[in-house]
Amino acid sequence: MILTFLAAFVPILGAVIAGVTAVLVGLVTGGVATAVIVAVVALAVQQLDNDILAPWIYGRALALHPVVILVSVVVGGALFGIYGTLLAVPVVAVAVNVGQELRTPAPAGAPIQPGGRAPVDDPGSHQ
Repeated sequence: MILTFLAAFVPILGAVIAGVTAVLVGLVTGGVATAVIVAVVALAVQQLDNDILAPWIYGRALALHPVVILVSVVVGGALFGIYGTLLAVPVVAVAVNVGQELRTPAPAGAPIQPGGRAPVDDPGSHQ
């Protein structure tokens, strides 16, 4: 359990190391049938986590569709390897937010700040 917890902090290889260790422990303590069951469960959990749960959570946190996250990780990995998979989602999130900022027009009649954007009027800030 402690090995699995610590391995979760190591991208990509951590889950593989924890899964292989669990299968080996199952093989030694319960035989081949137990090892196969542990392997199937570990594989199912990893697929559920990596392909469904993580993109959904990242998508909600970053306001990106889960498919955008999956595609960005695949493209990042294909173009730049492990570093591409690690940096793909943050780079896409920044690019999407910059694009939204550039497309958003300044409110009419609002003074322009030195950064080029009009200040956003917060209705709760008036007393």
